[in-house]
Amino acid sequence: MRTPKNLENLMVFGFLLCLHTFLYVFTFLPLRVIAAAVSLVFNIFTRPWKPLLNPAQICDLLRGVIFCVCFCLLFYIDNSMLYHLVRGQAVIKLYVIHNVLEIADKLMSSFGQDALDALFAKATSRSTPRWKLIFVIPHILIAIVYVFVHAGLVLTQATVLNVAINSHNKALLTIMISNQFVEMKSNAFKRFETNNLFQISCQDIRERFHYAVLLSIVLLRNMAELDWNEDHLWTLIPILFGVMASEFVVDWIKHAFILKFNNINSNVYKDFRRSLAKDVVIHRRNMAPGDQLDVVSRRIGFIPLPLGCLVTRVAVNSIHISGITGIALILIIYLCLVCFKILISIILLGKACRHWISDEDESSRETYPSRSSTHKLPNFVSTKLPASPFIRPQLTPSVKGTSVTSTPLVSTGHPVVPDMRDGRPRLHLDEVNRFTLCGGSIL
Repeated sequence: MRTPKNLENLMVFGFLLCLHTFLYVFTFLPLRVIAAAVSLVFNIFTRPWKPLLNPAQICDLLRGVIFCVCFCLLFYIDNSMLYHLVRGQAVIKLYVIHNVLEIADKLMSSFGQDALDALFAKATSRSTPRWKLIFVIPHILIAIVYVFVHAGLVLTQATVLNVAINSHNKALLTIMISNQFVEMKSNAFKRFETNNLFQISCQDIRERFHYAVLLSIVLLRNMAELDWNEDHLWTLIPILFGVMASEFVVDWIKHAFILKFNNINSNVYKDFRRSLAKDVVIHRRNMAPGDQLDVVSRRIGFIPLPLGCLVTRVAVNSIHISGITGIALILIIYLCLVCFKILISIILLGKACRHWISDEDESSRETYPSRSSTHKLPNFVSTKLPASPFIRPQLTPSVKGTSVTSTPLVSTGHPVVPDMRDGRPRLHLDEVNRFTLCGGSIL
């Protein structure tokens, strides 16, 4: 019964991480692409014998090229023709198409990460001579084909979902929702280790955000076709809410029985959340050439470029803006997205630090006895305090009949209980924090 609460804490954090990366495509990535292009032109005329761009600028420029080319290619797909082609199929055939598209979407996500990694590694390699950079062109073509095909698959998924929602008998929608419960058959009754459960949790995070984007596309297309009629909006909202609610219920039941059958504690989701939080904090400390997009892509398996191209294409077709008023409206929307992205970034980083520290502190409290406890301390703990807070502890391995002398790092009036796992002392998190604040460093 505690599984839904712990699972949703992980899901909310992962959903914010996906949303933060998704908004990055529309807000800061265009600015970085423009800055990289200006820097390239400037360096060509000022220092042609030196490296023209750093690795981060090369990755940004390549992403911008891929995004623009795929965005233009998506206009060759006719939405109306695709909708009527899907609508003319039988319900059973659409059900099979829906399952095939789900499998293809997962496979394309796995392939896309490898394709983009190969492209960025080849383009940013310092050991490759300049004349060999022509071999980057095949990698660029593969990445463009991948993003275009993946965006087309997601567009077809949205079209099938749109047909299911707009059908009169809602038979296809019922089959699609029941198909989520069939998913439990392939997961709940199998043997899982903790690492496998973490992979399933990351897939569920990506799948939930993917469904949220699909439902947003369906809502946008329906409202645009009906001239933004408010009455139709209130008709669509309960249906979309039911589809999303079924995703929540299926995840709760599936994870609850996976934990039950494999005898896993529900607190394991706190460890999963700490892993994601650690990725966020370390990434903000050490900015990688791949920037923010690679963190989610590697850990969760979410690649925002295909979805970003598709959402931009659908928005351009659905919302018609012209004139000075339209340009001003686009600028206002862009500034709102930038502010929203910055707000999510602040919330996400704060949550990441809090989750990482609180979970580590909680695990430390489970490992070490409480200082306020009245229980008698073990025999191997010495209450002798050092003369200086920067004296390293002198620890002697415990032998039968002897004792271990422990010297705390900081003169706090409390002894430190060393953890002798792996033959090395492990310090309590509070002691490490106090020692760091005193100006010391952990050697």
